Amino acid sequence: MKRSKDETKQQKKTRKTRVKVPIQAPKVRTPQEPSTMEDHYKLVAPDKPKMSERMSHRLTDEVLRGMTKQQAKEHVITNWEDLSGSSEEGMAQYKLHGRMDKISWNSPILTFSIERHGGLVMGSSRADVHYWKVNLKECTAEIERKSYRQIDKMAPRVRIAPIVDEIVAALLSGSTDERIEWKENGEAHVLTSKQLFPGSSGYSETVGGRRRNFRDKLKTRLAEVGWTCEHGRGIEICTRLTGNHDSP
Repeated sequence: MKRSKDETKQQKKTRKTRVKVPIQAPKVRTPQEPSTMEDHYKLVAPDKPKMSERMSHRLTDEVLRGMTKQQAKEHVITNWEDLSGSSEEGMAQYKLHGRMDKISWNSPILTFSIERHGGLVMGSSRADVHYWKVNLKECTAEIERKSYRQIDKMAPRVRIAPIVDEIVAALLSGSTDERIEWKENGEAHVLTSKQLFPGSSGYSETVGGRRRNFRDKLKTRLAEVGWTCEHGRGIEICTRLTGNHDSP
């Protein structure tokens, strides 16, 4: 059925008279409206009281004298991050759990030792041992001394000086040596990593120390006889400054 003209006009008129009402988001009320920018920052990040202000009321002489060693230990662990000096050598609260050793309590001083395994991760056979002193009255922590504990068997010692003597003698004579590669431009490449001190010859930290020691001694010795020595990737590049530059 076709709509009548009057009905169509009425519908158009109704559409024109519609009023769109904007949707408003509900207003979020805050407990306290900041009046200034300073007040705003106080609400967002209120000032954190210092360690001495937060704990001094709990650490009176009477409280400290009544503490047992276990209570003092738990108190140190709980408040470690707030102690002045507690972050020395990368120390953190989570590292204390189950690792504090040789604990001694003589109010207000708590002392303990703890093994640090950073060197082991880097390939050392030793663990560093740090001896801490915590003053619960002053809210301070400091490392009194350091030592180490041998964890794995030490790599056999290697004398560097005789090896340097052999390499220098081979370079000066131009003789064939599996530890040296002679190049057409007169350079001699000493195979430090491949032949002298490969990675499998010991712990990575020990091997690295041997390579550095050898490099320093070789450079000094060669400078005395008119050679230069530059460090390359796994090699020492040696060049004669005077005389014949031809390869042997």
